[in-house]
Parts: sequence; structure tokens; C-alpha cells
Amino acid sequence: GLGSVVGNPFDILKTKMMAAEGKGTGILPCARSIWQNAGILGFYNGLDANVSRAVVNNGTKMAVYDTSKNAIQHVSGLSSDGVTLQTAASFVAGFFMTCTVAPFDICRTRLMNQPADK
Repeated sequence: GLGSVVGNPFDILKTKMMAAEGKGTGILPCARSIWQNAGILGFYNGLDANVSRAVVNNGTKMAVYDTSKNAIQHVSGLSSDGVTLQTAASFVAGFFMTCTVAPFDICRTRLMNQPADK
């Protein structure tokens, strides 16, 4: 939520600079171009997708981590406070987070790369 709002301008700059790879566009010229073409709101393109992504990411992480940790512990008999169990549950949660967040990442990147409407 809040991290997405604060970080969105930097995400925009990073995404635009990556899209212009090889053209030598630095951070200041990129920021100047966004400011001149779209104003302050240009730094918040894709914010809705970014916030949605954060909500889905955190929801998936909380639900899948505990569920997978309990399932792995039940099947394997590992200690509930062991690093091996936590690592395995983290891998499972990370896989599902990647699967659920990928569509939001695509939307976010496309929204951030849209040219400004004048």
C-alpha cells in the first residue's frame, strides 16, 4: 500500500530507463521528460496496478506460507522452528507469489510505459 505510493515514482523511472536501454537516458533526463510531458501525475502511472500487486502479493504470502509450512511439517516431521522447514515453506510461498503477481507486473509495466497524453 504505502510503500507502493512512495516507491511508484522510482518504479516509473526504472521502468522508463529500462525501456530506453541503449539510448543513454539517465535518471535526470528521464525525470525531466516525465515532468514536462505529464506533470506530477506522470510519476504515478500504474499506481493502481502497483497497489493491487502489493495486496495480492502480501495476501498470497500470508496464506501460502503458513499453509505450506503446516503441510510440510505434517508430511516430513520437521521441527516447527527449524530453518529447513522455514526455507521450504518460503520456497513454496515464493512460487505461488510469483504466479499470482505476474499478471499485475505485466499490467503495471505496460501502464508505466504508456506515453503521456497531452
